[in-house]
Amino acid sequence: MDRTKLILAACLFIFSHLVCASEIHIAIEDAAQSHQWRTLLHYERSLFLDDKSAISSSDFFFSDTGSVDPLSELNANLTAFIDTPELQCQFPARAQFIKRKVAELPEVKCPDFEDFVATIGAKSVSLIYASGYLGNPASMYGHVFLKFNGTRKSELLDNTYNYGARYPKNEHPIRYIMNGIFGGYDGYFANQKFHHQTLTYNESELRDLWEYSLDFTQDDITFLLGHLWELEQVPMTYYFFKQNCAYQIAYLLSMLTGTSYIPESKLWVMPFDIVTQIERVDPTLIDKVFFHPSRQETLYSRFSQLSSHERSVFEDLLKGVLKPSEIVTLLSEHEAKRVIEAAFDYFAYIEQHDSLTSTMQSLRKALVNIRFSLPVGQSRFEKPAPKAPHEAQDTSLLQISTYFNNSLNSGLTFRFRANYYDFLTLNAARIPFSELSTVDMSVRLDEDANLHLADLTFLRIFNLNAARTELTPRYRICLEACDWVSRNGPKPRNSCVLL
Repeated sequence: MDRTKLILAACLFIFSHLVCASEIHIAIEDAAQSHQWRTLLHYERSLFLDDKSAISSSDFFFSDTGSVDPLSELNANLTAFIDTPELQCQFPARAQFIKRKVAELPEVKCPDFEDFVATIGAKSVSLIYASGYLGNPASMYGHVFLKFNGTRKSELLDNTYNYGARYPKNEHPIRYIMNGIFGGYDGYFANQKFHHQTLTYNESELRDLWEYSLDFTQDDITFLLGHLWELEQVPMTYYFFKQNCAYQIAYLLSMLTGTSYIPESKLWVMPFDIVTQIERVDPTLIDKVFFHPSRQETLYSRFSQLSSHERSVFEDLLKGVLKPSEIVTLLSEHEAKRVIEAAFDYFAYIEQHDSLTSTMQSLRKALVNIRFSLPVGQSRFEKPAPKAPHEAQDTSLLQISTYFNNSLNSGLTFRFRANYYDFLTLNAARIPFSELSTVDMSVRLDEDANLHLADLTFLRIFNLNAARTELTPRYRICLEACDWVSRNGPKPRNSCVLL
């Protein structure tokens, strides 16, 4: 009887271990094919090729086949983290994933990573959308990056993570465009303070920023920082129309939520598409939206809020009709503060394009002294609050219309525009009174059911900004644009921005 019990106990022990091993094996296979693990390895699905990681660096993988086999890479990670626990510090997000989904790992201290997380000090994460900038081909369609919000007194000290291509400093424009389109550059994630981003976008390039505060837990934020730690100095091939900043940022967000923010109906990915896609498929992810106006937008907004009397005094100051000391007698304390603040914005805006004249410098110095003589307190202006980009129209256009004239008779016109916007597009994030169209094609169907190519424009850029102030001097920033069409060759245009 005792021998029978012993045999049964041994069988039960062996069976339980076999069941346990089988369950672990199933758990590993399921985890290896999970969305989060594949995202950690940056696997990309393809219609015609086997899935493969976008990262080719051997240092990023433990398995020789890790870039094409997520299961072998998971097994290799599991073995490496158990045999050499310190390797968890190199890949903290992967280690966290394995602990949650597969098995416990040996405890290990990672002081460098812990210091990194503490230095970032993130309590929340925001997605920042920067409006387009026609001065750089890579920035025409906008930009997105992540901002990690801490508890510092100024958000300018918060950290941001940006993805972009690295290229030679004096790269030829044609080579720059071709390499950007066909994958001639490597892209990297980089960490910078938010004040660097505001200086670049708001002040230098005069681009507005929209901040989308995202609803992530503290564990999500730590996991995201862990993966960014893993991606330090890890290159990925950069493609201007697909694997760009928008694609990579959307990929990181998808890693946390399991939801794709890349439009499946398009062969390209633009920054604008990401914010609109989040609103469509996962609107609860967006907590709040904040607007950070550019230096230009701040000037326009404050100038428009000046009363007719304040505006008259402001213009007379710039023309030299009034002496600076006279404004305290012509205006109330509140009005004087508003005029002086608007003047400072004007001088700062002018300095982005040209140096101030000696007269302007003297006027600014005099206004600074007057402002110091006034009581403490900020001037009262309403902050500009334009509609956020996710409320705008889609960038793609499909249009059907009828036509009739003496030479063509009547018929239908079918028009398709891949992106981005034209003069009639309702989009607060675009440059006003401008057009940036890519692959704009029109086809006519006549009464005899014959198709005719009416127009094919690969790239059209117009920047016809009307003056939004009547200040002097009126600065004119001209842009050479080219309308590349199928029938008549390139049509050069000159367009200008007026202040």
